Formats: sequence, C-alpha cells, structure tokens
Amino acid sequence: MALELAAAGYDVLAIDPVAPEGAIFRRTTLEELDDPGPFAAVVASRSLHHVEDLDLALDRIAALLAPDGVLLLDEFAPDRVDDATTDWYYGQRRALAIARGETPPSSVEQLLVDAGAIQATGYRYAGEPRMEER
Repeated sequence: MALELAAAGYDVLAIDPVAPEGAIFRRTTLEELDDPGPFAAVVASRSLHHVEDLDLALDRIAALLAPDGVLLLDEFAPDRVDDATTDWYYGQRRALAIARGETPPSSVEQLLVDAGAIQATGYRYAGEPRMEER
C-alpha cells in the first residue's frame, strides 16, 4: 500500500521493524519513531494488535497527526477468531496457494494430515516382506 500511495504522488513514510529497503521505508516501531510529524494521515494496517500498550500507541498517533489529520485503521481482531473462523481462513489460503500453483494439492493434504487437521485416507508402504524364521 505504501508504494502505491507514493506512486500516486503522496509523501509517504512507512514504518515497520522489518521494513524493506527504500526511500519511503524506515525500520522502526511506532513507539521509537523519531519523526515528530505532523502527518495529514496515519494508516495502521493490521499492525496495532502487535503493540504492547494500545493507549500509548493511540496517544502517539494523535501526537503525530496534524490538527485536521485522519487515522485510517484496518485491524485484525484476534479475540474474534474461533475454530470455525480459523478453519475457513486457512482453507481459503490453501485454496489460493493451490490455484496459483504454489503448492501441489498432495503436499497440502500431507501437511494437513501431519498437523492432525484431517485424517489420512490411505496408506503408503515401501519395504520388503519379513522373512519367517524356519
């Protein structure tokens, strides 16, 4: 998203502890950011659930924003994830990986069997018959 905004002509500062190299990126956290702002907008995309003190993070964002600035938030809610949601989510990811040719269906099946998520529906055997003692 940061690259797209910069390409559209916006001045962008994108922060992340593992940010890629580039002029618009800085490897830092919100708490350690040394730029005082002000910023016309702060975009937090699936990031605030990583901060230890949400109140402190929101105060920091408020301090970075210009008086008429806007916070755009797209967040993950880990407290809303149950087993059915997890199954659906990972099912979608597996289907997309298969559709893109990133993972052969047989590999996905083996991963699921190994993880105990599904039952094996067959057996494979390679070896030699045991010789009876005489």
